[in-house]
This record gives sequence, structure tokens and C-alpha cells, in this order.
Amino acid sequence: MDPMSFDLAGCCVGVVERERLIDGTAAEAGDAIVGLVSSGLHANGFSLVRSLIAQWDLDLARPYQEQLLLTLGSDAAATAIAAEPQYGLATLGEVLLAPTRIYARPVLALREALRVDGGDLHGIAHITGGGLPGNVPRALPAGLGARLDPTRWRTPSVMRLLGALGGLAEDELRATFNGGIGMIVVVSPEAVDETIASLAASDIAAMRVGTVVAAEGLAGGRYAEGELA
Repeated sequence: MDPMSFDLAGCCVGVVERERLIDGTAAEAGDAIVGLVSSGLHANGFSLVRSLIAQWDLDLARPYQEQLLLTLGSDAAATAIAAEPQYGLATLGEVLLAPTRIYARPVLALREALRVDGGDLHGIAHITGGGLPGNVPRALPAGLGARLDPTRWRTPSVMRLLGALGGLAEDELRATFNGGIGMIVVVSPEAVDETIASLAASDIAAMRVGTVVAAEGLAGGRYAEGELA
């Protein structure tokens, strides 16, 4: 390791009453999967990020929108710039290191809102390393899988940028990065509107992105992508 560098790691530990435990067993076929929008890469996939920075000799101080134009071309860059005005003055390095969104308090508030109305969260998964295919099934019991429709949400331009630099297909992007979804919650179909409204009150954009289905119907095991009914 470079003597001028250091690694910093941290963790937190929580306690929950057993009857309030969300352990991946409550979801049922037909339940809805709601995705919580991410704030960027969320510190995942950085082995690839560092490799691409070195391979392409990327200037982290370059204006981000300029890098989009150089890598994606004018049409795709214009679309991304219009959709992400928050990056107007950002550098490439600032976008790559955008702070990870923390969902703990909004999700706790959501759960309390659902319980007041007699419902609850049926499952929850943080989308970390392995992306959506590697993490969504963790919210589900054995025998069930998830069908997600990627047309339901927008992939952040930083992931499209990295995908173009690395030659990644769409499915590879969503298996490497979070694809724009930092967390998913599983709720009954009747609770979708309340779920989205509760999260919006905490400034978390969310949308229905998938459905819980029988795993035996999925060609890819416990995760598949396709249009929702």
C-alpha cells in the first residue's frame, strides 16, 4: 500500500425484537417490489471503476458533462444532462464519489406507516455488490423469485458512462452496479401507493419495479427481467 494512503472501514450494529424481524420469509407470490432510487454508485463496483480510470487515463477534475459528451456522444449526453441537472457543475471525480444514500430512517418511517394500517414490509434488500440479480432474491423465501422491469426506472448516466468505457451490456451493468436502485422493499400490491407516498415524504423517489413470482418459472434462477403485467 502507498505509505501516503489508508483504508477506512466502519460498521454499525442494531438490535430488533424477534417479532419485528424481517428475515426474508414473509413475501408471497404476487407481492410488489418497490425500488428506492440510488444517489449514484453507492461505493459498489469500484474495482472496475479504478481499472477504467487507469485504462482510459481519465481526468477526475474534468467537468462531468464534458466526459459524458466525449464518451456517450452528443445525443445520449444531452439526454443525461437534461435528466440530471444536479451534476451541472460537478467534476467526474465528484460524481464517481457521490455519497451513498442512507435509507434507514425513511424505511423505518415507512414500516411504521404500513403497520398503522395493519400491513408491514414483507421483505427488504440493500442493493450492494452483485447488483440487482445478486441482492433482490435475498428478500424472498426459498421457492420464490423476482421479475423486474428495467423500463420502470432510469439508469444513472454514470453507470452508462462506465458501461460504455468497459464494454458492458445492460444486464452486466445491473449485475455490477445498482442500476439506479439502491434498495428494494417487498409489500402487498395494495400497499404500493402508500409505500411510494411515505418514501416521497422522506425525499426518497420510489416506484414499483417488479413482482414476486414462483422461482420455477424463471429461466435465470430466482431473478429475471421482463415487462410487468
